[in-house]
Amino acid sequence: MTWFNSDGKKVSDEAWSAGWTRAVVLLLNGKTLQVGDENGEWVFDDSFLLLVNAADQGVEFILPASPTGKPWSAVLNTENIEDPFVKSLAEEKVIVGARALNLLSD
Repeated sequence: MTWFNSDGKKVSDEAWSAGWTRAVVLLLNGKTLQVGDENGEWVFDDSFLLLVNAADQGVEFILPASPTGKPWSAVLNTENIEDPFVKSLAEEKVIVGARALNLLSD
């Protein structure tokens, strides 16, 4: 699990203490689960990137590279009330609307 700012850089210790932070990215890396199956083989899964915007206006996020090097794909977009689960490839930059979140997978 790794935390990023909207600029695509890892969150610093100072940023965690800042009261102004309203946007954050959480990377759940499915390649580093460190879990074995019943045969003792390492288990790997998809990786997920959660873009959270608590601000009252849209925020542009620069996406970190996926652990596999494959492009990120949209899984959930809470701005799209009609169909929040529309699948699409994500661009290098994604704008997340006010008080919304996007979930991406690799």
